[in-house]
Amino acid sequence: MFVVSISAVTNFFSPSDGTYYESRGDYKGAIDDISQALLEDRHKKKGYLYINRARNKRYLGDFSGAQKDLDKAKEIWQENRKVPIDGQKSFFTRNLFVEQCRLHIRLGKWDEALQDCKLALLDGDNSLIHSQLGAIHEAKNQLDAAETEHSKAVELASEEFSSNYGINFYASALLARAEFYKRQNRLESAFKDYDEAAEHASPCSDAFYGRGCMYLDKKDTQNALKDLDSAIKLSSRERDDYFAMRGLAYIDLKEYQKALVDFDKALSINSDCKDAAQGKTKCLELIK
Repeated sequence: MFVVSISAVTNFFSPSDGTYYESRGDYKGAIDDISQALLEDRHKKKGYLYINRARNKRYLGDFSGAQKDLDKAKEIWQENRKVPIDGQKSFFTRNLFVEQCRLHIRLGKWDEALQDCKLALLDGDNSLIHSQLGAIHEAKNQLDAAETEHSKAVELASEEFSSNYGINFYASALLARAEFYKRQNRLESAFKDYDEAAEHASPCSDAFYGRGCMYLDKKDTQNALKDLDSAIKLSSRERDDYFAMRGLAYIDLKEYQKALVDFDKALSINSDCKDAAQGKTKCLELIK
């Protein structure tokens, strides 16, 4: 299930909010940074810090810890304003309910996630929320509704993009819809969204990676390699999946030594990377 990420779009501008580490994929570093800021009481917007920490805990699979942080953020908001948070409209509540929605999606709690989106939308239309609604409807096998929501997200984000704002939102919306189309085997539509995200939305590494994987599935190895090269160059951090997929492309081209280098690189980043481990085993067998 594709869950829209906004790790490149931060809500906070303090060096102690974890976003520096998060943008580089160091989620534990982000959690440590935020925890230290909370311990030292050196950030005015504690509620935002708890939302940030919850997001990074979710990335690491600590769902109970993430929920505790979201509950704490809600508690702080209600203590400050002396009113229940449900039904309130603000930038903070929107961010809180969007993150709560992501957590409920990861836990497969679709009805709760749907309610989170409705509460988040009280602060106004937002492309990220509609992308989440698309994921929820797809999980409930409501495919027409899912496509409608994803397309609404792209439309809203495109308006932000055209006004030189929200470029990352535009790429995120396109990628979410591309992944939806890919899962529905609507490959031509998926390619169009990947093309737009890769060539026009922003220098988005995930767009090149997604399109490269589709080229690889089609046995168009040269174009796959070109896109995977771009994904690796554009990424703000080293990704095991990027190197593993490029290793598979090199196998198709019978460039086995280059493949082994990429598989070893992927495994050095993540020793549990199955694609890299399986690819390396296959590559060694082919060399014999």
